[in-house]
Amino acid sequence: MATERVTQSASLASCNQNNSRVSNKANDVLAIRKRGMRHEETMANLLRLYRRIASASSSLQSVMLLAVRLYWGFQFAQTGWGKLHNLAKITGFFASLNIPFPGFAAPIVSTLEFVRGILLMLGLFSRPVALLLACNMFVAYWTADREALTAIFSDPGKFYAADPYTFLFASLMVLIFGAGFFAVDTLVAKRLKAVD
Repeated sequence: MATERVTQSASLASCNQNNSRVSNKANDVLAIRKRGMRHEETMANLLRLYRRIASASSSLQSVMLLAVRLYWGFQFAQTGWGKLHNLAKITGFFASLNIPFPGFAAPIVSTLEFVRGILLMLGLFSRPVALLLACNMFVAYWTADREALTAIFSDPGKFYAADPYTFLFASLMVLIFGAGFFAVDTLVAKRLKAVD
């Protein structure tokens, strides 16, 4: 009988150990699940925060495009106006760059920069104007800053330190993203949509 009790005690102790192991494993599984749930909750919160930031940033897109158009449109118009009032100097500069027909090219380029700058500020024909201005800036790179243009990959600092860079960047920005909400193009598009 004493042996039976010892055997039962040992059996009971073994059972308790097994139950304890099962209980520990169950606790471990629960802890892992809780950590996973906390991780999922954290990720969901981060995703919500990201969406809010992206939404707020997107709402600034038209304001940014307006600022780019106004500032760089004014710069283009001012540059064109300055060239129009110094045609002899610009013609001589074009001749020094070996631009064909400098006496013909100088007033045309000056007038186009002036007019396109105004159109860019207004947001009228924005993408075609931006395309023409970008082409104009590539020509400026090619004729006046060719060394900077060819160093675009080998020495990027030289490329973006050149005068045409910011004009080119602004033109490409409007060409790619459009004029934004605050533009004559947008008003015209709304009117045309209302007529359809």
